[in-house]
Amino acid sequence: MLPLYERNKTSSLKVDIPETLNTVHIYSRVSPKFPEGAIFTPPTANNKVYSNCIQEYRVWLLVRVVGSSGSKQLVAGFAGFVSATGYKPPRRSTIDYFTPINQPFTEYSVIKELLKQSEEATMEVGQEYVLNTFDLGGCMKALLLIWKFPDEYEKHVVTPGPFHTGMNYMGMVTAHKCKGSGYAEILIEAELVTSGCLEGVLKGKAYAKALFCLKTVSEAMERLLLQRFIEEENVEITNPKALFDLVQTCSRENLDLAQKDPSTLDILKKYEAYENKVRAGHLGKTATFGLSDN
Repeated sequence: MLPLYERNKTSSLKVDIPETLNTVHIYSRVSPKFPEGAIFTPPTANNKVYSNCIQEYRVWLLVRVVGSSGSKQLVAGFAGFVSATGYKPPRRSTIDYFTPINQPFTEYSVIKELLKQSEEATMEVGQEYVLNTFDLGGCMKALLLIWKFPDEYEKHVVTPGPFHTGMNYMGMVTAHKCKGSGYAEILIEAELVTSGCLEGVLKGKAYAKALFCLKTVSEAMERLLLQRFIEEENVEITNPKALFDLVQTCSRENLDLAQKDPSTLDILKKYEAYENKVRAGHLGKTATFGLSDN
């Protein structure tokens, strides 16, 4: 076990000669073992959470269009909208620091020590499961340890961080699903990227650019679909007060009121039905592909 140092107000950490962890080797890798006949299904509560998020996204899209005034946009982008209407955590997070380990992060010995210290910290607060978040390299090493010694790490849950999760998700969407669909050409024609960084954007490696491009193109496609929906279905907002209030002040209170407003709910219900028509081929194969889940 590495020594612990008390926290102080000095700007630098002066430690003794660092200890070296014992080398750990895994000679035969194993895969995760699941009970025979095990079936994995997401909790039913996830469906409700997902539906609520989709509805909030549609409300944002609606007020984004309603709040457009020429070249001026009154409603923030989706990230800003979520920040303005999101819930504040009930308490501040507690952050603590452990003694630095002066060895490469991807060594099994380092990962094992991190899992051990995390388990001890978890036991101190009376938590049953040990939750660890690593980047992709650390996650791969930690999972191999857990799969190799399942009894020792039966209470450990390891997940990749949001950065690598988002990066790989965008790579699967833009570099694989959208390959040959014209997505890359849209980015070039719209001058969102140059040919030099296009490959990194499509693979999600250029994270900031990839995220910006995906948000921009997704909103553009949604706006085109919403415009077609309004034209074909002759949609009229009978009582736009709730939407206008949300446009003027993006807050959780106004968002909740908009989601309860009968006029808004009627439009969202019709729009959802229209999306299902498009998925069934109403606007051709390209639109069907754009709304497909696979």
